[in-house]
Amino acid sequence: MRKALRGVFSLVLLVTLAGLVGCDVKQPELYSGNPAVTGDPEPVVVSPAVEPVAPTHETAQSADGSPVVIQHGEELVAADVGVGKKGRYESTGGPADFITTPVASLFAAKEMVAFRIQIPHALTLYKAANDNRPPATFDAFKQDILIPNAIALPELPEGAEYIYDPGESEVEKMFKVKRPGK
Repeated sequence: MRKALRGVFSLVLLVTLAGLVGCDVKQPELYSGNPAVTGDPEPVVVSPAVEPVAPTHETAQSADGSPVVIQHGEELVAADVGVGKKGRYESTGGPADFITTPVASLFAAKEMVAFRIQIPHALTLYKAANDNRPPATFDAFKQDILIPNAIALPELPEGAEYIYDPGESEVEKMFKVKRPGK
């Protein structure tokens, strides 16, 4: 048992050291389609960029309950993976990527769980129990959806704010982020 553990530990240590010193270990190629197809593989997108969405309805509200006004240079995007403040690291191709890549993946996974699983599920259950109507205000959304379901919203970058739009017909589009333009 000890020899097996020692062997596993040695292998992990060897692979880690090889990565830190920059050994040229060939990584397996990722194919998006049939691996039997020859030619260049298409890139695999892990987390798509957040795309701007259509203007809001007159029912859209910011976190303080005020109506949403999109100023020149601002954009409204779907609340999805990539809108949070944490986990935004640029790949340098160096040894630091061994730390930053898993950290960025952790924050992306947390955002994915909140925006793609928890909030839509909680909203669907709420609508089912309330004559297919969503909460009427952002405050009601917090009190009826976020707090009872212990959903923690990711912290947003400077100047960005969450927008709730009960006028949207699709659950996935009710929750958005208004952020300054790039």
